[in-house]
This record gives sequence, C-alpha cells and structure tokens, in this order.
Amino acid sequence: MITRSDVDDALAEVRPLVQADGADLVLGDVDPAAGHVVVRLDLAGVSCLECVLPPDLLHSMIADAMLRRVPGLSDVIVEDPRSVA
Repeated sequence: MITRSDVDDALAEVRPLVQADGADLVLGDVDPAAGHVVVRLDLAGVSCLECVLPPDLLHSMIADAMLRRVPGLSDVIVEDPRSVA
C-alpha cells in the first residue's frame, strides 16, 4: 500500500540532488488505487537551468528511489517544466 510517509522518505533521498542547484521537488498527487505518484520539479530558485539534472536522468533517479521505497507503486510521473515545448 502506498503511504505518504513512504513517498516522503523517497523524496528525501533524491531532493538534495536538485536542491544543490536551487530547485526542489514537490509532491503532487498520490493515488494509491492507481498505484501512481506525481512529483513536480520546482525551478523557482534556479538561476542556471542547465545546472539542474537533465530531465531523463532526474526522472530515472526519482523513479528508482520511489520504486525501491514505496510498496505498491507502479508509476512515477515527474512534471518537469523544462520538458514543455
């Protein structure tokens, strides 16, 4: 079962990777029934967008941490404003 506590623990593992560059990870939706979590990358404090982990690598690291720490999770959606065309 997906718990907010498990999701918060997983976010705490990867959050320092983006905070070092002024960004942050914000928990969006947690849907235990669907088995998914939405995490949003907040770039409000970033002065160098290129310094933040690339979108594909960031998604992979967040998904890996979440899938290891959150039982019942099947999908992690990372909303990255840099990916919007």
